Amino acid sequence: MRRCSIAFVLLVCTVHPYAAVAQATVAVVGAVNYTYNSNVFYAQSGTVPGLSPGTGYADSYTTYTGSLDLGYQSANQKLHADLTGSDFQYRKFTQLSHQEYKLDAGWTGTFWSVWNGKFDVIRDRMMEPFLDLTGVSVLGITTAQREEAGFGVQFRPAWRAEASGYTNDSHWPLPGEPNAELKESEGDVSLKYLGSAAVTSGVRMAYLTGTYSGNTNEALNTSYRQWSAGILASYASGHSNFTGVVSYSDRTSPGTQSVINSLSGVTAALNYFNQLTGKTSVTVNLTRAFNPYPTNLGSEIDNAASVTLGWDVSYRIRVDGTYTYDYAQYPGQGNNPIGGDRLDHLQTAAIDLNYRPRPWFSLKPYASYNRRTSNFTGGDFNVSEYGVKLTLTWP
Repeated sequence: MRRCSIAFVLLVCTVHPYAAVAQATVAVVGAVNYTYNSNVFYAQSGTVPGLSPGTGYADSYTTYTGSLDLGYQSANQKLHADLTGSDFQYRKFTQLSHQEYKLDAGWTGTFWSVWNGKFDVIRDRMMEPFLDLTGVSVLGITTAQREEAGFGVQFRPAWRAEASGYTNDSHWPLPGEPNAELKESEGDVSLKYLGSAAVTSGVRMAYLTGTYSGNTNEALNTSYRQWSAGILASYASGHSNFTGVVSYSDRTSPGTQSVINSLSGVTAALNYFNQLTGKTSVTVNLTRAFNPYPTNLGSEIDNAASVTLGWDVSYRIRVDGTYTYDYAQYPGQGNNPIGGDRLDHLQTAAIDLNYRPRPWFSLKPYASYNRRTSNFTGGDFNVSEYGVKLTLTWP
């Protein structure tokens, strides 16, 4: 079924444009990225299994990326197909060298001015982040496919109804468990009131299911169910805008894994943007979300806040600085004591400079610092990273 959906979207996106070439767009992008990382395994000071003491955890790597973006628009219908491939080459830890890709194809459209819809297929192949793999030095590759769809209709002058859903299938190989897999699906409906040109408000309900499978220990092949109900609002006026959803969510799980997959409480996603001046802006994000944690075949609560300051130094140079704080809770997944709650505090500070002397050429130096403190034995680390990315785009 998944292969059929990808084939269908790609067929429409690549063949249909020939009917009206003038409305088709093509972009080819090539990039080279050099990165130095002081701690590629996100490891606490000491030894990591599989590495010789004194080896150190620092390394540099070069990433070669190419992408092809196809687009087509006719009236109120838009198609796209974007394919990206990357090759990562590590200098010292050559066992981490690998290839990644991403395919994103889909459609969005409007009918009779009141109906709209969308459909997307996204397939990713990527390295498992060592941020989630404490004490591991072995390369793991995750393959995920996500299919999402949605539609909306505006009825009466000031009311709008929307529904959307997605399915996500992630193959997440773990040490000793090469066939581990997580399947997740969610559907949601919302009703919005458009009583003011600047303000939208409404209610939202969602239902989510998740299933872990492929583990040799059958008792760990568990599942969970989650209901969410809440309110939403958005505001846009001049130089600022705000969007937000606040819900009460309840996640339950049967069997031996119920402790680490049963959560309840307030969840939220709030975003605020303000164009302070003609050249400066600020973006603030606040989230509280229940997320899967495949490393433990469990769930986590992420309480995160981020602030980004942007400065357009000139029409060719932009600087962005971001600070993020994430307080992550892992019920029943601690090791000090075993079975206690794991609590992580992750802080990230990053700065990016984007220099674009020509529309087809950009140069982006960047640097970041990550620090995590945890009550999980072996969970603390410090990571410094810096690099530069050169990008060429045609046309």
